[in-house]
Amino acid sequence: MSSRFVYRALIVAGLLSLLLAGCQAPPPQSANPQPEASVETPKAAEPEATEAMSTIVMLPNGFQPEGVTVGRGDTAFVGSVGSGAIYKINLLTGEGSVFVAPQETQRVAGLAYDRRTDLLYVAGAESGNALVYDGLTGQLTANVQFATDPKGFVNDVALANDVVYFTNSSLPHVYQLPLAPESHLPDPSASRTISLTGDFEYLPEGLNGNGIVASDDGTKLIVAHTDLGKLYVVDAATGETTELVLDGEVEIYHDGLVLAGDTLYVVNYNDKVYVVELDPEWTSGKLVRTLTDPKLEAPSTAAIHGDALYVVNARWDAEQTPETEFWLTQVRR
Repeated sequence: MSSRFVYRALIVAGLLSLLLAGCQAPPPQSANPQPEASVETPKAAEPEATEAMSTIVMLPNGFQPEGVTVGRGDTAFVGSVGSGAIYKINLLTGEGSVFVAPQETQRVAGLAYDRRTDLLYVAGAESGNALVYDGLTGQLTANVQFATDPKGFVNDVALANDVVYFTNSSLPHVYQLPLAPESHLPDPSASRTISLTGDFEYLPEGLNGNGIVASDDGTKLIVAHTDLGKLYVVDAATGETTELVLDGEVEIYHDGLVLAGDTLYVVNYNDKVYVVELDPEWTSGKLVRTLTDPKLEAPSTAAIHGDALYVVNARWDAEQTPETEFWLTQVRR
C-alpha cells in the first residue's frame, strides 16, 4: 500500500513530527469481544479451520503505540513512539496506567522483559540508544548509547539467555548488550556493534532491519527487512547474514517478529501476521498460514500470552491526533 511509505519516511526522518499534544489520556476501556478472526492459508498448504474469536484491549487515545512485551502474570508493557511513554496494562481486564511518563527528547520503539531480573529493555528509536527500566518501579537503571553520528533508528529488541540484541532500521547494524552470567544484569561497557554482511541488502534511504528474534543461546538471530520483505539469519559472532529461504509468498513491510519454538510469527503492516515453521537449522521456513482480523490496522509488533498473540495496531494510516484510538488485538495462534 502506498500509505505505508508514509511510515517509512517518518522513521527515516526521526519521527520528529509525531509529538503528542499533551500526555493526559482517558483511562483504557475494558477488553471487548470483536468479530471472528480469519486465517488465510497458502495455496500449497491444506486448509486449516479456526474458530478464533478476537478481542481488543484499548490503549489511551493518542498514545501512538509501537512495541509490546509481556511481563509478569497478565501484565503487558506498551511503548509510545510518539511521546516516549510506556503504558502498563492488564491484558485480561484492560485496566492500565502510565508506567513511564512521556519524555521530551526520547521516543521508544520495541520492548523486551526479562523475568529473571524484572528489567525492561527498550529500543530508543531515533536517539540511537537503549533504555533499561526496573520493571517493577519504572525507574531508569541504564541508558546505553549505541549509535552516535548518524544515530539511525534503534527499533526492536530480542532477549537471549545472556545477551540482548537491538536492530537499527537506518543502518546495517545490530547492537549486542551482554548480560552477566549469574546475575543476568546488563553490562553497558561491553556492548558492541555488529555490522551486517553477506546477503543482507542495505538501503541507505530505506527502512532496513526491524523485527528481531534470537536463539536461546544467542548465537543466531533472525532479522526482518521491512522494505524488502525478507528475513535474514545472522551469525551473531561475525555479522554474516544468510537470507532465510521461505516457501510461500509474502508482502513487503515486515515489522516485529515473535518466536515460539520453531514457529516464527512475522507481523506485517498490511494487516497480517505470517506464521512460518522454521527448519531446525534456521536455513529455511515454510509459510503455513496467515492470520488476519478485522481489528488489525497497520500492526507493528506482537507478544505471546497464553495461546494468543497480542498485536499492536500502530495505525500509521490514521490521522494522528490526541483523540485517535489505539488498541491491542488478541488473535488466537
